[in-house]
Amino acid sequence: MHYNKIITLKDSAVCTLRNADFADGAAVLEVFLLTHAQTDNLLSYPDENTFTANDEAMYLKERSDNQDEIEILAEIDGKVVGTAGISKIGKHSKVKHRAEFGIGIDQKYWGLGIGKAFQPNYKDMGKENHKKQPDMPQKSIIFVEILTEYNNN
Repeated sequence: MHYNKIITLKDSAVCTLRNADFADGAAVLEVFLLTHAQTDNLLSYPDENTFTANDEAMYLKERSDNQDEIEILAEIDGKVVGTAGISKIGKHSKVKHRAEFGIGIDQKYWGLGIGKAFQPNYKDMGKENHKKQPDMPQKSIIFVEILTEYNNN
């Protein structure tokens, strides 16, 4: 699945949302570790990660070659400042329509509209891939607020 969109943030900065690929491995790993250190709302802490930059690059390549999953990054002035991804839950009939959504944004860029910009991508990509029921951890309050705000606009 291919994605590329340019948005203007609330502070007038230009942000590119695009597929993450092999070449982005080191930058995506860097922002992953940063965002996981900045909040307790993500699923792991930086020291629990065992990926190397090359592991991340290979993961991103697999995602870019996969029609059912995607990893999108947010880039400002050539710097990766966040990522969002959709992963399928399973292949069996009862769950093949379900997906997990994950998002991480460098805290310096919170409140500028990146998370909200990722949200329609999730909705559009979910339609394209027939995924209708995102699974959310109970404590994913930020995601619920973004989803609620987006659906009410």
